[in-house]
Amino acid sequence: MFLLDIRVLDESLREAAAQWRGPIIVSRGRIHHLAQLPGYAVLIGGSIQGLVSFYIEDGECEIVSLDSRLENQGIGSKLIELVIHAAKDAGCERVWLITSNDNIRAIRFYQKRGFDLKAVHRDAITEARMLKPSIPLVGYDGIPIRHEIEFEVKLTLIVEADFRFFQQYFSCSAEIVPQLEELQLQFWQWIGDKNVDHPYWEYRDGSKFAANYKADAFVAWLNEQHFQKQVAKLTSAPHETSRRAVKTLLF
Repeated sequence: MFLLDIRVLDESLREAAAQWRGPIIVSRGRIHHLAQLPGYAVLIGGSIQGLVSFYIEDGECEIVSLDSRLENQGIGSKLIELVIHAAKDAGCERVWLITSNDNIRAIRFYQKRGFDLKAVHRDAITEARMLKPSIPLVGYDGIPIRHEIEFEVKLTLIVEADFRFFQQYFSCSAEIVPQLEELQLQFWQWIGDKNVDHPYWEYRDGSKFAANYKADAFVAWLNEQHFQKQVAKLTSAPHETSRRAVKTLLF
């Protein structure tokens, strides 16, 4: 396991991002200048191994670029987690991104990390070449690059899942929501440290909520952090009731 040195993008790191991906990226007809965007970098041994840039406007956060030089080390997942936290802090309703129709690896990567398909924008990349002629015609595996694939995570549903989960199963009052939210942030941090997939809540069937992470990892965290006892103390619910409710909901 590498020790990840996470940095907020400063001027020099933003320039590095622009050199890595090129100075501009076009998505949904908008030109983004990477040297001007906020983001994060992951350094290992003083060398940049991962970068993410994002753009916030009108209550939405777009992941404009996400790159990692090392695969299967949790770098991309950690960068996504950081952007989602930044978007929540900014009051955004969703985090979204665009990838191209040829990038099968990215399509798989984002769906495994809780992103859902929002739209297929047909021939959008064909039109984007008028703004950025350097976009290649053919991409991975010889697939023609033509369409934009839009994925999203709805943060409003994540928040609703948290609140309704605790209210329904532990009879929570609104006053303790900040404390419960802090517990979930602690779990997200634990997930990042352990490199466990899918640290996001999902909205299911309009009423049920499930956690899209490995059950064994969550049980381990419960045992480490005594989560049930904390929730029971906050809500005045019996310990056994809390534990049973958590297991009923998640598993």
